Amino acid sequence: MDLRGLEAVVAVNECGSFSAAALALYISQPALTRRVALLERELHSKLFTRTARGVFLTEAGKAIIEPAERALRDAQDVLLALNPARDRPPALLRLNAATNSGMERIGRLIARFHDGRPLVDVEFAASESTAAAVTALEDGRCDLAVVDQPIRSQSLTVTNLFQDDYLAVFAPAAGVDVAAGRMHRLTTSALQGRSLVHLPESLHPQQPGKQLFEMLGTQPASTIQTHHPELMVSIALAGRAVAVVPRNVAMAALAAGACVAEPPRPITRVIGLASNRSEQSIAASLFLRLAVSEFPGVNQLEMPGHARQPQTDGPARTTGTRQHSGNNI
Repeated sequence: MDLRGLEAVVAVNECGSFSAAALALYISQPALTRRVALLERELHSKLFTRTARGVFLTEAGKAIIEPAERALRDAQDVLLALNPARDRPPALLRLNAATNSGMERIGRLIARFHDGRPLVDVEFAASESTAAAVTALEDGRCDLAVVDQPIRSQSLTVTNLFQDDYLAVFAPAAGVDVAAGRMHRLTTSALQGRSLVHLPESLHPQQPGKQLFEMLGTQPASTIQTHHPELMVSIALAGRAVAVVPRNVAMAALAAGACVAEPPRPITRVIGLASNRSEQSIAASLFLRLAVSEFPGVNQLEMPGHARQPQTDGPARTTGTRQHSGNNI
C-alpha cells in the first residue's frame, strides 16, 4: 500500500476539499485525485462522496481514516528522525514574521503544531516588516515567513491563510457624542482635528491609516510614527490620535473602554505563509499542512499573481463575519 494514497485521503479529510488538499501537499489536483482513486481500487471501496455541500468520507473512508493518520504519523516520525541536518538539529522549525501580521492566530497555530509534534523544536523570530521577514527566508535564516500580502519574490511560494480587517481606535473627544466601549461606524467628523499613529511607511508601504483618511476625504492634523505596533493603541488613547489596527487588537481596546469604529468600506490585508519550495524542510511541510487545515478560508482569498489559487470542490467557506452596533460617528 502506497503511503501517498493514505496521505491524500487524510489531506482531503483535513482540508475539506480536493483542491485545498492538493495545495497542502504541493501537487496538482489531478495527481491527488489519481492517488485517491488508486487507493480506492486497491481497497475495493469508495472513500469519498461529493455533494452540493462539499466532500465527505463514506463509511469505508471513516473506517480507515484513523489507522491512515497513525501510519502517516509513524512514517513522518521516521523521516524527521533520519532527516540529515545541515547546520541545525533535524527536528527544528524556524518561523519569522513581521510583528503586525496576525500574531494572535499565528500563536495559536504554533501551539497546535507543537501539541501534535512535541519533539519538533520551534523558533520564532520577529522582523520589523514583511520585507525583512521575506529576506530572512530568502537568506535561509528561517523555514517559513508570515507575510502581509502582496510580496515581490520570484523564488518563494505563498499560501494565503486568513484575512485581517482593520478598525479605527481612539479616545472620545470633548464635545463629540461618542460612547466608549461600543462599536461605531466611522464618519468624517469623528476624524476632524485628530492625528494618525502609524508604522514607518518605508517598512510598511501598505498604510491602513492613510487609506482610512483618504476614504473619508480628509487629512490627519499631524502624524505620529512608531516602530512598535504595540504602542499604537496606547498613544491613540492617551491623546487625540487615531490608530488603525487589526480587528483582534481593536476588540481588546474596545473591551478596555476605547472607542472603536469600522471604516465606511472594509480595509483588509491578506496574511500568508511564504516558503522556499526547493529547500522546504519536513517540519515546514507539516506546519504548512496544518495551517491549510486550520484556515479553510484559504480557498477564497484572491491575490492574483502572488499566490497559488485552488478551485474549490464545494461552496465557499466563510472566515468570519463583521459586526457593528449600527451607530454612526
